[in-house]
Amino acid sequence: MTLSEYLAGWHGTRATNRLLAVAVIAMATVAIVESAYLMERERIVVLVPPRLQEQATVGWSQADASYHTAWAHLLADMLGNVTPANAAFLKERLQPLLDPAIFGEVTTALERQLDEIRRERVTLAFDPKRIVFEPATGKTFVTGQSVITGLGNEQKRGVRTYELQLEISDYRVLVKNLATYDGEARTQDRQARVQESQP
Repeated sequence: MTLSEYLAGWHGTRATNRLLAVAVIAMATVAIVESAYLMERERIVVLVPPRLQEQATVGWSQADASYHTAWAHLLADMLGNVTPANAAFLKERLQPLLDPAIFGEVTTALERQLDEIRRERVTLAFDPKRIVFEPATGKTFVTGQSVITGLGNEQKRGVRTYELQLEISDYRVLVKNLATYDGEARTQDRQARVQESQP
């Protein structure tokens, strides 16, 4: 008896059905396992927006250095370039990005500064020169030239640093900490060198 004759008979048909049933069960098992894996796996998003110099990767709760530096650059640009005309717009754009833990404190400080800018007709300009991401602390430092122009076009120039600690939560950027000060970035390396130089 040949294989084709066997498969055409009753016993061959039953054997084929058993084989197909096993194959269907195996495929269903693979589909269920793969579905469970895909549901548990964190989705990673790869972006290349115009402001980024290179590809950036963003996950549910983390992002790579290029994403942190791009956001820090954007925020420092917003905070460092303020006029009486755009002060309200700046506050409106910044508030949704603040972490609830610092929202009240930063909003109060920002409102006070913006009020002073409006009252004294001061314009702030900031030209970033260097951005450093510090993985150990999760901080990003944006350092550049700051120019404060008051009435009568009097200008005060100096080096200014915006220090930001960003957190990724549900793919969204939250500002966990925000500090601004005159001078170079206070990175861990720089602070260690300063401590070593002190007697």
